[in-house]
Amino acid sequence: LKRLQQDFGVPAEFFCYPGGSHDADVVAAVKAAGYLGAVTVEPGAADPGRPYLLDRITVDGRHVISTFLRDLQHYSADP
Repeated sequence: LKRLQQDFGVPAEFFCYPGGSHDADVVAAVKAAGYLGAVTVEPGAADPGRPYLLDRITVDGRHVISTFLRDLQHYSADP
């Protein structure tokens, strides 16, 4: 973590699990390394109660703004 911050000159506060792979041991290691949270590849809205298992909305070259807005509305709707 410190090395990333030194090399790039910016804070590295969040981790992205490579390929989305994680288990309890990996989550514990990310916490121990000093990260504030981590993102998964699971689709959905981030739950602030699970900072080391944050879901996210995928946006890539195949998406248009209307798709993103639809997903955003879907995941932010009250249950």
